[in-house]
Amino acid sequence: MMRRNRRLLLAACATLLSVTATARGQQFAEPALFAPPAPPFESVAPAADHAVQQAVHNPAGYPGAGYQRATVGDRYADTVGYQYGRPTGDVVPAVALVNARREAPAEAVPLSQAPSFGGPAVPILPPTTFRLDDLVGIAIEQNPILRREQARIDGAKGDRVQAGLYENPIMFTNNPEIWAGQSTFVNFGFKQKIAVKGKMRLEKAAADQAVRFQTAEYRLERARMLTEVRKQYYKTLAAKHRIYLARHLTGLAERGVGGARQLQNAGEGSLTDVLLLDTEYQREQINLRNAETNFQGELKQLAAIVGSSGIIIEDIDGTIFDAPPEFNESDVQDFVANDSSYAERARADLTQKQTELRRAEVDPYPDLELGPHYVAGTLPSSAQYWFTVEFQIPVWNLNQGNIRKSNAAVHKSIAARRTTYNENHKKVSELFAEYRAARQRAERIRIEILPNAQEAQRLVQDAYVKGQFNVNRLLKSQHNLATVSSEYFDAAEKAWDTAAEIAGMLQLEQFP
Repeated sequence: MMRRNRRLLLAACATLLSVTATARGQQFAEPALFAPPAPPFESVAPAADHAVQQAVHNPAGYPGAGYQRATVGDRYADTVGYQYGRPTGDVVPAVALVNARREAPAEAVPLSQAPSFGGPAVPILPPTTFRLDDLVGIAIEQNPILRREQARIDGAKGDRVQAGLYENPIMFTNNPEIWAGQSTFVNFGFKQKIAVKGKMRLEKAAADQAVRFQTAEYRLERARMLTEVRKQYYKTLAAKHRIYLARHLTGLAERGVGGARQLQNAGEGSLTDVLLLDTEYQREQINLRNAETNFQGELKQLAAIVGSSGIIIEDIDGTIFDAPPEFNESDVQDFVANDSSYAERARADLTQKQTELRRAEVDPYPDLELGPHYVAGTLPSSAQYWFTVEFQIPVWNLNQGNIRKSNAAVHKSIAARRTTYNENHKKVSELFAEYRAARQRAERIRIEILPNAQEAQRLVQDAYVKGQFNVNRLLKSQHNLATVSSEYFDAAEKAWDTAAEIAGMLQLEQFP
C-alpha cells in the first residue's frame, strides 16, 4: 500500500513539473512578427529552389485577405513572408489558386492562428483588389474633375473662335418709307462694322492665351488629382498594415493571458497578473477592431477620391516599407519655377493681360460703319445710290478707365507670378524637409530602436517567467514595442505621403 502511494506521489510531482514547463516554454514563445525586423527600405533576396507547396489561409474578420504560398516556375520562396504585412521575395500569385478561392473560399481560422508579420504568406489578389496603377488609370478615365477641366478648355476655345468672327452686317431701311401713289419711295441699305488698329487680332490673341491658361490649369488639376489618389492609397495601405500590427499585439496579449493562467494554476502566478494581462488583451482586441474599421473607412475614401461611380474597393495591394523614389531638390525647384504648368499658367496669364492692355489702348480709335444705300421710287429717274460712312468722334471718352484697369491687371499678374514662385519654392522646401526627416526617422527606428525594443521585450519575458520581473515590466515592454512599431509605421507613411506630393509638383505620370 505504501509503495502504491509513493508511485502516485511521484506521478503527481511529474505532472506539476510538466505543467510548469509548459507554461514557461510555450506561452511566452516570441511570435514571428519582429524576428527578424522588417527591412523597410531594402529588398529581401528570394530563397533557393524548393519543392512546390501551396496552402491557402484566410484570416477571420479581414475582408479580402486570403494568403497562399506560391511558386515561380520550379522555385519556391520558402522563406518569403509578410514582414510588416508585405511579401519579401520575388513571388507571383498563382492564378489557379485565385480561381479556386472564388469557387471554394478557405475556411476561417482563429485569430491566434492568423499569420503575423513574419508568417510565410503571399497575398492573393481577389477581383476587387487594386494596385496603385489600377486606381490611377480608373481616375484618369472616369474622374469628373478631368471632364470638368476639359469642358473649361472647350469653353475657352469657343471664346477664341468667337473672337475671330466679324460682326454681321446690318440691313436697314432708312426710315421713313413713303407710300404716296406715283410719288412712292422705298429706302434700304446695308452697313458693316470695320474694326481698326488690329482690335480683332488682339482680342483673338488674348483668347489664345486664355486657352493656354486653361490647358495649364487642366494639367495642374490632373496632377492634383493623381496626388490625392496616391496619398489616399498610401494612407489606406498604412491602415491595412496597422491591422497586421494590431493582430500581432493581440496575439502577444493572448499568449500572455494564457501563460499567466497556467502559471497561476501551477502555483507560480497570481490572479492580479491574470487580470492585468487580460485587460491588456481586451484593449488590444478593441484596437484590432478599430484598425479594421478604420481600414474600411479609408477604402471608402479612396473610392470617392478615385471618382468612378459605383466602384467598390475591398482591398489594395502594395507596401509602404519599400524605398520611395529619390528626388533632387534643386532640380525640382528649377522645374517648378520654369517648366511646370505653374510657370506656363503664369506666363499665359501675364501675356493675356498685356494683350488686353494693348487692346484697351487702341479702343479710342473709332471703328468704321460703312455700306451702300439705295432708294427706289415710282417717278421716272428717281432711283438714288449712295455710300454711308459712320464713326464715333473720340472727344471725351478715350477709354481712360479701362486702360488704367488693364494696366493694373498687368502689374497684378506680375506680382501673382512672383507670389506663386515664392509659394511653390516654400512648399518644395517644406516637402523635402519632411521627406528627409521621415526617411531618416524610419531608418533610425528600423536599424536601432526597433531591434532594441524587440530584445527588451524578449528579455523581460524571460525574466518574468523566472520570477525576476513583475507583470508591470512585461506590460511596459509590450507597450514600448507597440509604440515603436506605430512610430515606424507613421514615419514610413509620411515618407510616401511627401514623396507623392513631390511627384505631384513634378507632374509625374508614373509613380513610384
